Amino acid sequence: MTARNANKIETYAVLLVGGKGERFWPLSTPERPKQFLKLFTKRTMVEDTVERISPMIPKSHILFVLPPHLVTTLKKELKWVRDTNLVVESEGRNTAPALALAARALKSKPHAVLAVLPSDHLIAPKKVFQKDLEKASKLALKGYLVTFGIKPSRPEIGYGYIEIDKDNKLHYGGFRVERFREKPDAKTAKRYLDAGNFLWNSGMFVWTVGSIIEAFKNYHSGIYNALLAPGSGFPSKKAYSKLE
Repeated sequence: MTARNANKIETYAVLLVGGKGERFWPLSTPERPKQFLKLFTKRTMVEDTVERISPMIPKSHILFVLPPHLVTTLKKELKWVRDTNLVVESEGRNTAPALALAARALKSKPHAVLAVLPSDHLIAPKKVFQKDLEKASKLALKGYLVTFGIKPSRPEIGYGYIEIDKDNKLHYGGFRVERFREKPDAKTAKRYLDAGNFLWNSGMFVWTVGSIIEAFKNYHSGIYNALLAPGSGFPSKKAYSKLE
């Protein structure tokens, strides 16, 4: 059973495609960042990401946010991709403007669930992730902005952390977030691990289109006014480059 079929949840996915290509250099480059590499399977990481979510989300509901120079590369890797699957940034501005552009593309569907996923993650087992995505979608329909936390296995200093309220459990296995923590030093990371209520920040999110637009309106008026407010046109390249 899937969220789309069993519960008739209209679900879209936004896959973030980009990066500087530094982490796996010289295999990865700005023109071919790591999501286009075959690191763990016979498929590229972006192909694996699509395959992971395809039982729940049809390809027509998958959007890719990416800079112009990666459009041709993506279409070569995924032959089924059409222009309707693309949300093209004039330049990379990190996560917030990319998410706003995706929400802008779906403004006519405020009640649709939107899953925001990096295109270069290794996630296993796949079926567990799919079940968690279904749970997150149900929480999103209740108005929550949902993020995925990963139970830490070591005091890692290279990841951000999510502090959760373990005593305030929500439906479907969710918890309220107390706060987000930036990448810690080694001593702090050990304290987080020992505390038991800190999770690695996965950078994956689920919400409804309407909820994230309302959040931008309430918490980031600059991006809201530029991209999401009624009557807002697509900003010029210069204006987009100035978005926070």
